[in-house]
Amino acid sequence: MRMQARGDAELWQAGCTALEEDWRRLADEERRWIRARLARIGALQERLQALFAAADGAAHCRLCRGACCDRGKYHVTLANLLALLAAGQAPPPFDAAAPCPMLDGEACRLGAAQRPFNCVTFVCGPVEDALGAAGAAEFYSCEKALRAVYEDFARRYAGGGMNGFLLAAARLAGRSPLARQDVAPAGLRGLLPPARVGVSEEG
Repeated sequence: MRMQARGDAELWQAGCTALEEDWRRLADEERRWIRARLARIGALQERLQALFAAADGAAHCRLCRGACCDRGKYHVTLANLLALLAAGQAPPPFDAAAPCPMLDGEACRLGAAQRPFNCVTFVCGPVEDALGAAGAAEFYSCEKALRAVYEDFARRYAGGGMNGFLLAAARLAGRSPLARQDVAPAGLRGLLPPARVGVSEEG
């Protein structure tokens, strides 16, 4: 278990370092595409957080001591890390000893707009009941719209899947998570070869 935790921490650090370099070299066209969808993700997630707060979600979480947060190891996605980089923030360190590496004590290191899809869309029974019929309907409508934006990243980028950045980094084995997988290489003028597609050739 300790070796797995150390391996995950090293993989996280290597993956984040490479992603930061890719972000700096990203073509303007790709940056615009990403920023537009990050804005949509942020707006939807802030609304989900507002609904959660209106249902006094924090009080319900205190009763179970945030048990669902113990399962966040693989939840952070490429889109979440790009939201940090787009805001000029470095990805947080991977604390392999924490129940979730994104936890800092009892609080999440990530703002609502930057949190993983699973973290902002999960509601337990008591919170769902507190939302009421209208609140629950809006919550799940926002969830559906949010999933569609995350799926845009999954279709476009090799590391954009919903399963999380850490799992994607292991699968890609050094290939850029921003490698485009939705366009034939012949149509990628001004971008790096397929191994680094989506990143501009000039620094």
